[in-house]
Amino acid sequence: MIEKVIEEIIHNYKIDRATLLQRKRHIPFEARDVSMYILKTYTGLSNKAIGEMFGVSISAVNRAAIRINKQSKTSKAFRRKLEEITHSAFKV
Repeated sequence: MIEKVIEEIIHNYKIDRATLLQRKRHIPFEARDVSMYILKTYTGLSNKAIGEMFGVSISAVNRAAIRINKQSKTSKAFRRKLEEITHSAFKV
């Protein structure tokens, strides 16, 4: 399930795995934020586990989820994209 989310993000944002998982301090990166948001919201993984995967702190995972949640409420196009990625990652 985690791998499927990563694959969907890589496909939708047209980036490679290394770019998605590399740690960049203080640089907003939508694909990483979306990945962390989906993993936090839909998989039951802890913030600690997600943070370790992306090389960030627990609070960074939480802040990413808050940013994505806020953006999905203000942008219909972004919300649609987020829903498409989520649906693709979890379809059976």
